[in-house]
Amino acid sequence: MLIMKSSIDQNAEISRLVNIFTDDFSISIPRGVLVESSHFFKAALQSGMSESRSGEFFLSEFSPRQLQHLQHFLSDNDLFTSKVEPLQGEGGESISSDCQMEEQVRRLVEAAFIADYLQMPRFKSKLQTLFQYLIQSLSHPQSPCFSRLHDCNTFTEMVPILSDNRLKCLKKPLLRFIYRYPTVLLDSKFVRFDASQPFLITSVLQTLSSDKIFLYNEDAILNSACEWVEHSLTPPKRRRSGDDNVTEILLSLIQSLRLGLLSPLGLQHLVNLLDGYPQHVAFDATLSY
Repeated sequence: MLIMKSSIDQNAEISRLVNIFTDDFSISIPRGVLVESSHFFKAALQSGMSESRSGEFFLSEFSPRQLQHLQHFLSDNDLFTSKVEPLQGEGGESISSDCQMEEQVRRLVEAAFIADYLQMPRFKSKLQTLFQYLIQSLSHPQSPCFSRLHDCNTFTEMVPILSDNRLKCLKKPLLRFIYRYPTVLLDSKFVRFDASQPFLITSVLQTLSSDKIFLYNEDAILNSACEWVEHSLTPPKRRRSGDDNVTEILLSLIQSLRLGLLSPLGLQHLVNLLDGYPQHVAFDATLSY
């Protein structure tokens, strides 16, 4: 009788719902599911902390969409087709894209952030597998994103993966893609970010400086980078971004290139680019050297 009662109590504890919420959204997940799938929740729920006793966890840093991604994973629902809240801009307006791939990349990145925070290895592994399949589809010659048959931000959404350690589970598939197509993330046709975001262009350039990038791509990398700089640092954009950002971008370009591998034409292209920014070159020893 005591054994039966203990078993019933244990089952009740496992199935007891835990409430996970943000300022304006909440989900409820069985305690046993959380303990099994998340090192974070396993430690928290077994520690006797107040949240464990109340069964409520406030995750203020995450969006309703991210909680929904978590719920769908734990319910074995499809990440890409499951219904989630629409993405909202700073003014509260709904942001939607007609590109299915762009939305899928956005969902993967959103989900990877919460999978990292909650220490969920199986979730990370699933996200990596999904991203591998998505990258394969994207790089197909007939892909509307890759062939630019339509306008989208699919590749722009990928750039933070290169520099944010919380997105590490997605990095390996993206690196394989970059090693195959090293200039894509520097091409303004594919990626949109301006000089106010030097850390993004820097992360791309640092990735391209890897020895795993085939050496004959040096001129192509420089040409794409110069095209991006010329496109993104037009005088009006330059004034908005500030001198420090412009200098940082130019430094990133110089430091990422293996200058000895540039052709004479490539070197001249680089000189011509720097000649367009004399005030930045003059005030930085590395650039002027």
